[in-house]
Amino acid sequence: RLFKALLGDEGIHAGMGEAAWKGMFEAQCTWDATMAQNAVAALKKSGDDEKTILVLLTGSGHVAYGLGIQRQASHLFSGRIATLVAVAVRDEKEKPVRTVRASYADYLWGVAREADPLYPELGASVVVQAGKGMQIIDVEKESVAARTGLAVGDVLVSMDGTPLDSRETLSRLVGEKKWGDSASFVLRRGGETINKTAYFRREPADGEPAPAKKP
Repeated sequence: RLFKALLGDEGIHAGMGEAAWKGMFEAQCTWDATMAQNAVAALKKSGDDEKTILVLLTGSGHVAYGLGIQRQASHLFSGRIATLVAVAVRDEKEKPVRTVRASYADYLWGVAREADPLYPELGASVVVQAGKGMQIIDVEKESVAARTGLAVGDVLVSMDGTPLDSRETLSRLVGEKKWGDSASFVLRRGGETINKTAYFRREPADGEPAPAKKP
């Protein structure tokens, strides 16, 4: 129930059956256990120095409420384990966030809400179609993908001339972009081949004019 609550039932998780949820949950448990085992193994390689500290960076969902990696590591390591989770001090309407459960983490770090990530994201979730490209199964609202006109059901064939044969390829190509860059996509929509240009632009604040697009 907690796993479902953390992920929510919107976007790519909408309409998932119990079998799909069970498979995803088991995959995440395996991921957490493997991460914990590798972390403990790396710490043990450092010797018996009690002053040695190993820092593991991961998503908050993998350690929330002392579960996930932290719980798995506790079966392999008798020393102290602590979690530090960053939490926004203001919500999307810039109102102070006042409710945080103390059991969420060992330490909470209040940070300002992030308006834009340091590097751009496409904002589309995809599934791989062997030899046929990558089909879009979800497009985030007000994302680069949404502003480009990408839609659920579109099949991405290539980005900047590189065939899209895996999520890793797409992630690498998007990861090379900076704010202000653009990307050329070839996609299939129905039986039609379409060219789209994505512009990686930050969303303007309320009242500010939108940045001009390159021709």
